[in-house]
Amino acid sequence: MVPANTGTEAVEAAIKIARAATGRSRVLYAEHAFHGLTLGSLSINGNTEFREGFGPFLPGCDPIPFGDLEALERQLARGDVATFVVEPVQGKGVNLPAADYLAAAQRLCREAGALFTCDEVQTGVGRTGRFLALEHWGLEPDLICLAKALSGGLVPIGALLVSRPAFDRVFDGMERAVRHGSTFGGNDLAAAAALATLRVLDREGLVARAERLGDLLLELTRPLVDRFEVVREVRGLGLMWAIEFGPPAGLTSRKLWQAVEERQPGLFSQLVTVPLFHEHRILCQVAGHRMNVIKALPALTIEEDEVRRFAEALAQTISEAERYPAALARFGLRTGLRAARVRR
Repeated sequence: MVPANTGTEAVEAAIKIARAATGRSRVLYAEHAFHGLTLGSLSINGNTEFREGFGPFLPGCDPIPFGDLEALERQLARGDVATFVVEPVQGKGVNLPAADYLAAAQRLCREAGALFTCDEVQTGVGRTGRFLALEHWGLEPDLICLAKALSGGLVPIGALLVSRPAFDRVFDGMERAVRHGSTFGGNDLAAAAALATLRVLDREGLVARAERLGDLLLELTRPLVDRFEVVREVRGLGLMWAIEFGPPAGLTSRKLWQAVEERQPGLFSQLVTVPLFHEHRILCQVAGHRMNVIKALPALTIEEDEVRRFAEALAQTISEAERYPAALARFGLRTGLRAARVRR
């Protein structure tokens, strides 16, 4: 294990260790991926809104479509790839992989002599109903990035789990034991918080609980696809959940949707998230820039009645937002009043 302070530090360590262990320089990552905002991690960040203005990035970092095995195989065939870094479930958009994608990607990496890296910063430590999301597909990556929930959200922490062969190739003697490190990585407070978090996860059965309540959340919200024209899909894994919106069927409403989206892509999601917060005191977030996808990452300790309350409030809010002209007017009035109060 290589200790760190944040998720982006764990990803930076993965890039370095993959290059040192393989003697290769190229790093592959998925389009729309999020791996952090420091320069190395940003070099494999698949979102333009985070990258713009911060280049040039690390050379040899190349994107491929998430889920495209042929694209991955073509890049690996060049023989210069150190690692493929992938989120088991993409945080931006909560995009789930096809059933066979990750296992096949791991196999292709092994056959090509590249390391397979899973970024579990967002999906790990029980979030998806397994301690690590990779367990859903029986994966055995060479490198695993962890952070965030590892300390229960109490203190900054990060960790890179490294396979023994890769670790031994990089840290193969006393003189090379200091090749990578961090002043506060693995500090006593972070380590104590991590151990306490692991004890609570085990003692209270929070991983299995996340699976059970995640299944309930999908059961309660998937019917919204048939109930509302604007709901395109509801998806999730454990307590990592998302709802995607699209234009309504009616000609007038569709034209208004398209006109608004041209000016401000992703505005409809705000017509849902803002009332959820102001009227129901439920905090969720748009799952990405210019994206009509809302995601929720409830605490693993959430109670069943809160899951049910969220589903009811969501249905009510979508019903009101679907009446598009009135919803836009309410949103504009609320935003205008808030701006006026700020100016005072």
